[in-house]
Amino acid sequence: MQSSLVADAPPSRRLVRSAVGIVLGQFGVFTALLAPAVVSLAVHVARICPHNRTVVLSTALTIGAIVAMLANPVFGALSDRTRSRFGQRRIWVLAGCILGFAGLFALSRSTGPFGVYFGWGMTQIGYNAAIAAIAALLNDVVPDQYRGRFASFMGIAQYSAFLSASYIVSLCAYSDSAMFLAPGLLGFVGAAALAFCVPEVAVAAEHRTRAPSGGASRLSLSGLMVSRDFFWAFVSRLFTTAAPFTFLSYQTFYYVDVYKIQVSQAAKLVFQASVADTACLLLFSAVCGWLSDRLGLRKVFVWVASALIGAMLLVIPHVSSFTTLLLFVGVMGGAHGVYSSVDHALVIEVLPDKKRAARDIGVMNIAGVLPQSIVPALAPLLIGFGGDHGYLVYFGFGALCAFIGALAILPVRAVR
Repeated sequence: MQSSLVADAPPSRRLVRSAVGIVLGQFGVFTALLAPAVVSLAVHVARICPHNRTVVLSTALTIGAIVAMLANPVFGALSDRTRSRFGQRRIWVLAGCILGFAGLFALSRSTGPFGVYFGWGMTQIGYNAAIAAIAALLNDVVPDQYRGRFASFMGIAQYSAFLSASYIVSLCAYSDSAMFLAPGLLGFVGAAALAFCVPEVAVAAEHRTRAPSGGASRLSLSGLMVSRDFFWAFVSRLFTTAAPFTFLSYQTFYYVDVYKIQVSQAAKLVFQASVADTACLLLFSAVCGWLSDRLGLRKVFVWVASALIGAMLLVIPHVSSFTTLLLFVGVMGGAHGVYSSVDHALVIEVLPDKKRAARDIGVMNIAGVLPQSIVPALAPLLIGFGGDHGYLVYFGFGALCAFIGALAILPVRAVR
């Protein structure tokens, strides 16, 4: 909906202004959401539920992932149907950040499992409403010929938010309130910057009609049944996404148990690991995304990256030195960057119906969110089953997922 931009703004200024707003909004919202998801939620749970921390964290992450899967498409549809003189998207970005911050506040005050579940669920609802609106802006305000570059900027903002979130929590780990609310304040800054830099024009009165409903606007799984390539791309993303999440979601507890340190000290190790992971991810994402385009190859990059993630998960539990562990975490981050940059391009090329791309991409996104509910639910069972070698079994499961993801991409025929 390119008409939603200020009509008389020069194209170059318009695009630069939109890029700044979208990137800052993406960065702020994801910082607010990723801080608890990666570090602070685990630290807080370890403090208030030390004897059943694994079960509580797993349950909270599972609830959050389920809520996220529901909230993102629901609020995306509500945003599409919004007819306001303040625009379709900004109002949901700001409202989502308010609700998400309220959830973070509830988390910071929680003293038991149910308070954690309630606060984290509210946080996921709020920030996923904002994320859905921000994602729609790529279609609304960016011309076709610039969308690839804008998408890469949004990806860089999201990965940078992971590092920012870890750093903020490492500084604020002494206080439950600070480690939850400080990232939330950055979310407000990002939302305000987006609202200022991406000026949506109100929908004209003659267009203020109810958005069409029915099958065309609903999320459909039919693409998985119709397209063989799309099905295998979905399976590959589902398992490959699950693999690194096994490490990322439980690294705080892993450091506490393996290095016999306090959770506040573990938060600092999480930040150092995040620096290694994110730096390699950004570097290899940029280089291999460009190289994949130049060579016209997709599958080989996805296959090698998935297999390398699995190999690193097999090695990590055998590493005793944290310095050495950082090396393998960096390699895994680089492999994840290669996968992320090329997999998106591969998925676009195997869409069943290009005219309904948003619907099918929405289906594909389920493969990226579903592991966030499955992995935490399985984690206590796998770690408990392994006994003294619990993390070896758990990360071994992650490696198995990566190898399945690598193999699942091979039957795809539409791309090389």
